[in-house]
Parts: sequence; C-alpha cells; structure tokens
Amino acid sequence: MAQFQRDFVWTIQKSAALLDSIIKGYPVGTFIFWWTKDRLRSVRDLGNTPLPETKEGETVSFVLDGQKRLTSL
Repeated sequence: MAQFQRDFVWTIQKSAALLDSIIKGYPVGTFIFWWTKDRLRSVRDLGNTPLPETKEGETVSFVLDGQKRLTSL
C-alpha cells in the first residue's frame, strides 16, 4: 500500500492564515480519516511528532485529507 500524503511544505504565513480563518469562523475544509486494522508498509510522522507503534490487530486512524491543516494546528 502506498503513502497517500505529500510532504509538509506549508509556510508560517500559510499556517497563520489557517488560524486566522478559524478565528474568523471561515470554512477551512473537511478532514477525512480512515480507520482500519490493516497496517501500512510505511507510516510517516505527523509533522515533527513521531507516531506511536500500533499493536497487531489494533485499529488505527490514517489522515486521508487534512494532514497539513492538522499539522499546522
């Protein structure tokens, strides 16, 4: 299974604009998650935060859309 997120490349200004939109109550898009017990061959960290290892058979959540916004927050 391939990775489905690109590298994080947002600038400080883009992250600040996201926070500004949230404060002003503007729509900032949706977040799409996938909950599965399947393990991916390659899992990246969320920004600079290492993701914990999951136990075999444990349900995990993957971010399909919204990773850059979540990382900025």
